[in-house]
This record gives sequence, C-alpha cells and structure tokens, in this order.
Amino acid sequence: MFRVVWECIGWRSGWTRFPGNGRLPTTDVYFQQLASEPRIRVLYIEGKFRPEYRELSRALLRDTGIELATLVWGPDGRFSSSGTINAQPVGELPQDVSGWRRFDVVILGDVDRALLTEVGMSSLEKAVQEGTGLVLLGGASSLGTGGYETTPIEQALPVWLGSKDTGEQKQDFFPKITEDGLAHPMLQGLETWLGGDSDSRGLSPLSGNWVVSGSKPQAKVLLIHPGLTGPDGNPQIILAVQTYGKGRSAVLTVDSTYRWYLSTRTLGPQSPYTIFWGQLVRWLAGSAQKNGDKVTGVEALVDKPVFQPDEPIRVRALVRNDKGEMVRFAAVRIQVDQKGDSQSRPLVVPMAPVSNRDGLYQTTITQLGKGDWSGQIIASKDGVEIGRKTVSFSVVWPDDEMARLVADGRLMQQIATATGGYAYRLSQLPQLMETLSQKQGEQTWMRQRSVPLYSLVRTGLAVSGVFPSWPKSWDLPMQASIVLTLLVGEWVLRRRWQLL
Repeated sequence: MFRVVWECIGWRSGWTRFPGNGRLPTTDVYFQQLASEPRIRVLYIEGKFRPEYRELSRALLRDTGIELATLVWGPDGRFSSSGTINAQPVGELPQDVSGWRRFDVVILGDVDRALLTEVGMSSLEKAVQEGTGLVLLGGASSLGTGGYETTPIEQALPVWLGSKDTGEQKQDFFPKITEDGLAHPMLQGLETWLGGDSDSRGLSPLSGNWVVSGSKPQAKVLLIHPGLTGPDGNPQIILAVQTYGKGRSAVLTVDSTYRWYLSTRTLGPQSPYTIFWGQLVRWLAGSAQKNGDKVTGVEALVDKPVFQPDEPIRVRALVRNDKGEMVRFAAVRIQVDQKGDSQSRPLVVPMAPVSNRDGLYQTTITQLGKGDWSGQIIASKDGVEIGRKTVSFSVVWPDDEMARLVADGRLMQQIATATGGYAYRLSQLPQLMETLSQKQGEQTWMRQRSVPLYSLVRTGLAVSGVFPSWPKSWDLPMQASIVLTLLVGEWVLRRRWQLL
C-alpha cells in the first residue's frame, strides 16, 4: 500500500539518497560538468513566448554549468531580452561573426527568417564553421515551413529542410532512438526513456513534428518517428546532428519536449528532460574537447545506480588515447567487488567493443547479490595501460521500499489488480481524472442554515427537523399569541382549582 501511494503521488527529491552510494551520480559521465570548467555561454532566440521556451529557459537557468541569455520577439515589434553573458546583457541580435562567437551555443526557436536578415544568417553560418554550436527547433516559422530552405542556416544544418509546404504532422508520438543514437554521447542514459514503450515509463508523448526533406551524408540521425516516413522514404527525422567545420549543429523537429519535463519534474536533476537538454547543449558546445584535459583515458557509464537482483547491469566505457582519439581493439575489462567484503574474490568480466562506435566498449553483469558494489574498468592496448575508471551501484531486493525510492510500475499494477483498484502513472493523470469523474456513487449534500434564537417557534421546529419559510414579520405576533394563550390557560386553571 505504501508503494502504491508513493507511486501515485510521484514524489522525488532533487537528489535521492541510496544506501552506500550517497547522491545519485550524473547520468552522463562523458559530459559531466565539473566545477572547474568554464560555463557554457548560450543564446536562446525565440519568435514568441510559447511553452517550449518557458520550460527550456528555466531548465537551462537551473544548470549551474550554463550561462543563459534569451531574446524573444514580442507583440510590440521588438526583442525582449533576459539574462546576461559574462555579466553583460544581450539586447539585440548579433550581425557579424564576432558577435555570434561570443556564444558557445545558439538555440533558434520559432524565429521568422526575416528577423535574422541575410547578413545575420551568413555571419551565423560562418560562426558555426569557426566553432559555435547551433540547434534549430521545430515551429510554424522555423525549418522549411519558415522559409529557411537554401539559406546559410540550412547550409550549416545536418538536414535538408525542404520547402514551405513540406508539412507538419500533429499526432502524438513517442520518438524512437536509432543505432547511431544508442552510440552517441548526447543520448547516453536516455535509452530506457526513448525505447519503443516510452509511455510505460512515465514519459509523455510529443505533440507532432515538422517534416524535413532528409539528412545530409555527414549527418547522424539520433531520433526518428516510429511510424511515419519522410519525403526521402526514410523515417521522419526528429533529431539529427553533424560536425560542421570546427563547430557542431543539430535539428530538433519538435517543439513539445516541455511535456517530458511536466511528466517527470519530480525527478529533479535525473529528469530525462534535464538530462537531454544538458547533454545536447554540452555536445554542441564541444565542452569535452575545448577543455582538453578531459579527453584522455577511460570514461564509464552505468545505466542507473540501483538494480534488482534479477536485473542485468549494463556497463559501458569510452576509451581514448593521449591524443583524444578513440581507441579500437583495446583490452577492456571490469573488476567488480562488493564494498565492505575483503574476503571474496573480485569478479572480472571482459568488455566487448560496440560494432558501430569506435572506442566504445560494453558488457552486461548478472546474478550479483544484494549490497553495494564497486567496479573498476581497466583499459590497455599492446600491454600498455590507457586508463582506469571506477563506477558504483547497488543491488537491493524489491521489498526494500525505503532503500530504493524509484518507480516500480509492474508491482504497482499487481497490487492494483489484486485489490481491485487502479494503477496510474503521473503522465496518466488526465485519464485518472476522467475515470474518477465517470464514477457514479451516492452523493451527500450538506446545507448550512441559521435559526434565530429569539423565535421560540422557529427554534422548536428546527429541532424537530422542520425549517419554516414564513416571513420574519410573523414571528412577533405568533410569539405574542403563544404568551397570551399561556396566560389565559393559567388563569383558567387557577379558577378551576380555586387558587384565585
């Protein structure tokens, strides 16, 4: 019962404590923002105030590794600015390369191309070539429908945008992660959320997407529509990325990722919405490469910090040499020890290379007992050690409710079925409200009435459950008649009993 109530409420703290693990580790180790690294300077430009802008700007402001300035085109015909970069406000759009190069990442929302001007678009394209990151979001005035076809902006993007009549599909859907997406650092840790049954994990669907003509040869398509094809005969593109000169660019053909935040906001920093945008911005900024000292050795990732005893534990490692290059054909292994147990022998498991991604190795560990575990990943090549990395995770039994404060949809559904109840996730709140509204049951109405105590007649009737409706002007004559009747009755009795 406790778990049912817990899951229905959907409570999560921003940082959840786990036995022996302390705070939850960041989901993407490769893009972990260290305190010593400089903050990523982001300029977010929108053509109007919309839900995507509201939640995305808030998410970026909450990220301590990002410095955000926004420009939103208002109904008064000018940009409204917010935030600062290097303690300086941004009051207008940059018009030259040096102006755009003030920012590590530029986010273009639903912005009409006329607001950018030809000079502004050309200088932005050159800034991306020189190292600035750029992402274009879906919108009625963006992509092909916004007239960006054949512009310098399209030249810098990983897709061909198409003409204004390329179209939009408005049906809700759950995006599907591709093979390139599984191997890309931008989506690390999001595989379980972006699988084929995202709805069963509490992630809300996206409300349609804008269609683009197709991807460019050098692009990588990371997310696609699961059921619709584009003009090129391939699945419609939801997220595509590429390297462009010294910079990086991306296209996200939707404008409703804010739905992910609304359905998972209780997860705090572990919300897939927060992770998705944090990793997207960091990849566009190329922060790992720009900081130089973070590109050598081994970086590791465990899907989550807590597992059940029968649940497979997937561990991945990214191996680079001293030049920052991905290392192929390395000998990579993980040595797993249970914390606090110095008597048992460590479990050594080899890690196999991932076929479609150089430098990426993975393995799956099963049948670990309950407790806190530590795994040391060691990579070497030709007998020379490249680096090592330690990861931590816990294995708990399903009945350890207070030790594993995470959603268990299957258990919640089993309890609901056994007790004749219902099981709903937070994202299904509208269905729950509709179900409750359709329930017909006995209704009890309460009504409050006031009775004047100066009227003995009304008070007496109210005690018996009757509430008279005659005018108040009748109260005094009625009470006078009662008094007169009592006086006459007393006089008659006294005469009869010869008391007078």
